[in-house]
Amino acid sequence: MAETGRKYFSVTFIIVFLVMLILSLSCVGIMVLRCDNAQVFDSVAWKGPSDGTVLLSQTYKTYEARKRMLPDLRRRYNLVGMSRNKIEHLLGKPERPGLFSKEPASLDWNYCLGPEEGFISIDHEWLTLKFSSDKVTQVMVTSD
Repeated sequence: MAETGRKYFSVTFIIVFLVMLILSLSCVGIMVLRCDNAQVFDSVAWKGPSDGTVLLSQTYKTYEARKRMLPDLRRRYNLVGMSRNKIEHLLGKPERPGLFSKEPASLDWNYCLGPEEGFISIDHEWLTLKFSSDKVTQVMVTSD
């Protein structure tokens, strides 16, 4: 009787171990794929099509590119302290100024990064730049 209990415990342990191993390897694989998905920041690509195209598919391609470029943008440029003119030259005009601010709309600029990552993506992620005295004071990624 005790022998049967040990075999059951051993089989259960092996199954749980294999499931945990598979889950761990899957998570590592996803992280590697996301790292390989990074893109060098390109101001023209960030701004999107300049021909006035407003096709939804093209807009989402721009958002996807922005999300991949964001780590390089933050690494290469110290956005804090930049003037509005420099930000506009680098990133273009903001899509939704004042989206997350109860203060006047001119105090924060927002650039859409597309749907937030996750199983159910209801909200969008935004690069939000807070301004004070015409200079960026804070840079963050927010969700609506």
